[in-house]
Amino acid sequence: MLNGFFVNPILVLRWNDFATHIKRMADLGARKIIVQWTSGHGYGLYPSKIYDPTWGLPSNTDWIKQLLETAMDHQIDVWLGLDACYSTTEWHYDKPLQSLSRRCRTTASELADLYRNTGSLAGFYIPVDLDQPLKKTGVNFLDQVVSHCHQLDYPIACPASEPRPKLTGRHYEADQQDQEWRARVQRLRRTWRKSWQQAIDQSGLDILVIRHLHGVGRESDLEADLDHFQNIRRWVSLPLYHQTQDLIPTSAETQIGFSYHHLDPLPTAEVVSRHSVRQDPARQGPVRQSTVRQGPDLLRQKADQVEWFLRRRCLVEGQVVSVLDTRFPAAAQQNQWQEDADWLTGLYVGAESFRYATTGETAAADHARQSWQAVHKLSNISGIPGIVARYWLPHIDGPLGHGRKRWHQNDDGVYWISDISRDQLSGHMFGLATYFDHVATAEERQIIQTDVEAITDLIIDNQMMAIDPDGQPCIHGNFWVSPLLALSFLKSAYHITRKERYQEKYLDLIDPHYFLGHALKDARVSANPFFQHYHQDSPLYHFLQYEDEPNLRQQVLRICDHLYADTHRHGNVYLMINHAVSHPESDSGQKAVAELHKFDIESLNVSRWEQEARELLKNGDLPRPIQISLAYILGERDSLPNRRGNYLPIEYRPPKEFGWNYYAGEEARRAAGQAGHHGIHIRYSGVDYLLAYWMARYHGLVC
Repeated sequence: MLNGFFVNPILVLRWNDFATHIKRMADLGARKIIVQWTSGHGYGLYPSKIYDPTWGLPSNTDWIKQLLETAMDHQIDVWLGLDACYSTTEWHYDKPLQSLSRRCRTTASELADLYRNTGSLAGFYIPVDLDQPLKKTGVNFLDQVVSHCHQLDYPIACPASEPRPKLTGRHYEADQQDQEWRARVQRLRRTWRKSWQQAIDQSGLDILVIRHLHGVGRESDLEADLDHFQNIRRWVSLPLYHQTQDLIPTSAETQIGFSYHHLDPLPTAEVVSRHSVRQDPARQGPVRQSTVRQGPDLLRQKADQVEWFLRRRCLVEGQVVSVLDTRFPAAAQQNQWQEDADWLTGLYVGAESFRYATTGETAAADHARQSWQAVHKLSNISGIPGIVARYWLPHIDGPLGHGRKRWHQNDDGVYWISDISRDQLSGHMFGLATYFDHVATAEERQIIQTDVEAITDLIIDNQMMAIDPDGQPCIHGNFWVSPLLALSFLKSAYHITRKERYQEKYLDLIDPHYFLGHALKDARVSANPFFQHYHQDSPLYHFLQYEDEPNLRQQVLRICDHLYADTHRHGNVYLMINHAVSHPESDSGQKAVAELHKFDIESLNVSRWEQEARELLKNGDLPRPIQISLAYILGERDSLPNRRGNYLPIEYRPPKEFGWNYYAGEEARRAAGQAGHHGIHIRYSGVDYLLAYWMARYHGLVC
């Protein structure tokens, strides 16, 4: 049934033998290969004369030429993707898509000049997600790119995802039996079809690649879509990842699997007929492949600089000091209160675990192990099984504090901060699960299982609430108000321990307590996106990794889709990577990588950021909305004209503990003149960058 496959260029660059893979695709019936993209972020994955050459491919290796020549031997047509990066900043400040259009046309021209005579180059593919339904800017963009490719004498294909209505009102409960919802879907679909047909007629687009999500238990309108579109070749891309049932044949000219890299590594045609597919390339064990890069790796250089500073200044007994007053040592009295240390330490363990799984570097395993041991101690320092500490120190200066969130002293004289919260526990579990999967020895796995059982048992026994030593619920320990976090926590506990009690509780919260429905409701545009990382970021990754039951997984994917629909507008890199891991056909991954490229690690220092921001405001040629927001943040104006602020690109944002946790207009939450969340002398640890970078490396979004 499949006529071809998409391939991820980053993963193709890891192949040792092109012939083996191309022959395998040919044996599986492939007659087409689509290379997902070939340029992005100012770099070319081919011998470019226009794009920055510092990406550093080996000068004597042209992998695209090698792929094209090998494909020609097997009579396979190759379609080359154009520029992959339509960044969040462009989404806000380049609505005409002129920059993206120019990059796509440049890439097409270079690819045509380089590979016109290879024989198997059949055309080009646009690898970005356009508006659904298609708006005028998207139509004009298509018109420019298609016209240019036709001048080069090549046809061009463009993807179109099935339309999904926004969740409004009570429609978070929507399903296929809801007639009102069905009517709403059909109205949107008619608009979607009309907009794309108009774009096809105006631009002369050659091929429409309909992305069929193929949800379990869903009625499909795919055939009606195929019948509707006229004057164009119609292809369908079908997801192979997380597939457990047979693919349904369609009347499309071509059905392309997304993607080849998610096939089970069996060298026979049985792979497609049985649809035995990989849950995720990452779940097959450590990658540990060396990069093909020969030149400077700017993203890795930034990661190494963050790592160097973090380990030199921001570690105390393996714990991450996430808010460092740079005037004093990390263990000094001025830095002793670190209420978010448990959360950030867990995320750091996760980052180093991904680093080890990607590179096999001994240092990564050592770093992960040191901070995992700190997480283990945080799991037990209270002396009461299951009660987790936010932070601990051998001694402290000053009073213990009062209220629920304060210092305690255990029987060994060690001090620890109480009143653990859901967001802390999400990072705690993230670190334990990632270390368990990628680094832990057999003995360490048993220790992790014991810790997870104690924590989870205490929460379940207290009606899904974290408690303090006095038996009272923690202030922010109620899992009933964070359904996604609750479900992910239980699913991770079951994955680690294999104790049926956790799976049973997980299913009980889904039905009859409807936690998936409530999580879907929470995934709508948030009234306060500042708290998205508390409720969605940390737990979402492992939820997507561990839930394999098709119907339940489909609901988790819906949650991920709606979270992405909101957060891609804010540049939440971590959540965009989560989306890319579960939706590799989307451009969300390269949107995230664009933010990594623009991330300035020097701006983790608040005073450094303020100095540069003031200079930019004074002398920089900035768009008016950015000028207004910066002036307000820096106290040079006392009000915002729209009372909401404006989207700030990542290079202009004030630093914070978890920089991805930003939304357009966040400055409106604070009074004018407040440049930092914790003061002007603060430097943040940079765990946010490390985690996003190593997740992106691990999942093939960057080399």
